[in-house]
Amino acid sequence: MLAQRLYSLFIQGCVRYGGPCSFTNGPSGTVVKSSASGTANFQSFDNKGTLFVQYGTLGTTSFTNESTGTLHLELRGDTVPGTDFGVVTANTARLAGTIDVTTASFTPPAGSAYPFLTCNSGGLSGKFSSVKSPPSVPMSVSYGPTVATLETR
Repeated sequence: MLAQRLYSLFIQGCVRYGGPCSFTNGPSGTVVKSSASGTANFQSFDNKGTLFVQYGTLGTTSFTNESTGTLHLELRGDTVPGTDFGVVTANTARLAGTIDVTTASFTPPAGSAYPFLTCNSGGLSGKFSSVKSPPSVPMSVSYGPTVATLETR
């Protein structure tokens, strides 16, 4: 099990482990997935701090965003998940806490949709208690049985 008291962990490119690897990001921790390509894979990922999926994909069997956790996404375009915005894929996901969305020299048009979390088989439970977005681009999250999607209003 990979569980550390980390203040920052930066992942660039592809991360693969030979065996099951569980990761807990503590309340004061920050994890950044910052490569435009590749997938960082974990057996399970429990986020109690800040997880910034800037580019690419964070893949896991089980994803949990705790009540103290913040999932931070940055929108840079509106066409390619994993390139224009980071994504999380999991078999199961349990959501709470905050989603914080920023834009990088890009203004998403009203009515746009960004599927940022996909559950492959086990489903999605819970909801973010808070959605933070730029004042000029109000957003909400819609929840389906296996997908969470950011929507601009």
